Amino acid sequence: MKTQASLDAFEEINPKLSGLRKKVYNYIKNNPHCTIEEIANGLDIELKSIAGRPGELRDIGLVLLSGRRDKHSTFVAVALDKVSFFDIEIQRVEKFTQKIQNLEKDFPDLLENYIKNKMK
Repeated sequence: MKTQASLDAFEEINPKLSGLRKKVYNYIKNNPHCTIEEIANGLDIELKSIAGRPGELRDIGLVLLSGRRDKHSTFVAVALDKVSFFDIEIQRVEKFTQKIQNLEKDFPDLLENYIKNKMK
């Protein structure tokens, strides 16, 4: 059973999904533990067109890698509530922070110049 908080959280993030992401998310939600190949076949879309979408949805916390079947990853949709939506946003910020830290470490002079130019 879906809670009101879960429905509210999904409505908050749902407009951010568009096109293939929304189709892939809905397919995964309705077909738990499906593979990318099953998603492509189920949506009647070429595999190469949707191959990256489950990973993108995983990166924003909407689906999880649920296992493997026949050497292929399987995915399951995440049940959202306000707390998990907040956790998703925190994870995105943490990933972004880590990327910035890597840039600072790997390209300190370039990053400093880039920031100075953007601040003008």
